[in-house]
Amino acid sequence: MIFSTALTGWVYLISSTPQNSIINNRYNVNFVLFCVWSYISLTLFFSEINTVDMPRYVHRFLSYENMSFSTLMRIADSEYLFLISSWLLSKVVATPNVYHVFIWVLVSALLIYSLNKLTSSWEKMILFYTYSVFFLTANFATNVIQQGVAASLLLAASILLIKKEKSFLFFVFIVSAPLFHFSALPLSLILFVMRKYNFKLKTFILLWSLAAFTYITGLNANLANLFTSFIPYIDIYSSQDRISGYGNVNRFDFLIFSFTIFIISFYSLKKFLKNSELYTALLKVYLVFNTMFLLTGFLAYSDRTAAYSWFFIPLLIWYPIFKSNHPSIVKYKVTLSLILLTLFVGFSFVTQSLMFF
Repeated sequence: MIFSTALTGWVYLISSTPQNSIINNRYNVNFVLFCVWSYISLTLFFSEINTVDMPRYVHRFLSYENMSFSTLMRIADSEYLFLISSWLLSKVVATPNVYHVFIWVLVSALLIYSLNKLTSSWEKMILFYTYSVFFLTANFATNVIQQGVAASLLLAASILLIKKEKSFLFFVFIVSAPLFHFSALPLSLILFVMRKYNFKLKTFILLWSLAAFTYITGLNANLANLFTSFIPYIDIYSSQDRISGYGNVNRFDFLIFSFTIFIISFYSLKKFLKNSELYTALLKVYLVFNTMFLLTGFLAYSDRTAAYSWFFIPLLIWYPIFKSNHPSIVKYKVTLSLILLTLFVGFSFVTQSLMFF
């Protein structure tokens, strides 16, 4: 607790001082980032994680130790990369503690890769700390770990798409994501299409609006029934038993939350970023990923589909602070940074998701 508080204080201190100063410089920033990453790694290694899904994953992981590869392939139905990576690790060291850290290393490495592509050292530290207190990151690293890795792969692919980099890694990421969790497949296909065709932002807003209409009216379930034979597991997650165990579907608060992020981002784009091409592309990805959630909102555990789009929230919120040349942003940049940090930490306290700090 003392060390985590000290790290948080250090992040606040660096955020409140000018860049390239004795406090806010590349060396201190990278050192703090490393300390945050190491602290989380050690926390996971020495913790007993009893979330909803992790005990099941650990049980399967331990069973791989004495399992042959042929047997593994015989019981596998999809998501081969997740199974093979877990199986390989079990052959080296089959302990739950190492498995916890292994998942975190995958998620955090892809996250740092993405942030490196998009931000400077100071910005990267702020964003990485924000992600470390963000409710989804803890869930991805300690509970829905398959989707955690898949979401991180999609984030990395999206950044390459946004930056217009002609890298083979884009294809590696979009192919790998559904091999960690099948729900990433339509999003991988969407990113591939977006790489080929440059649709206007208005198109994504229109699609999102139509999907929101089906979400509110419940028509999304009727539409999905037309594709039941093509979409795996849809009949299982739309069954009354699964929905009863999960709770409400097509939740209005999820829609309001998603819409609020869109409004904040769209306002930032028009007011502070002068229609930045990069930020526009980032917003497009958020909208199309969130559209997929709205179309599947009638399913149990639909919040896990929403997580693919919500994982972009720290980037969408912080980017205008980092990159805007608007006089108001420049003048109050430090104050706004401290407020945003406090809001993210406070939100994690309210949602009781501050697992690492």
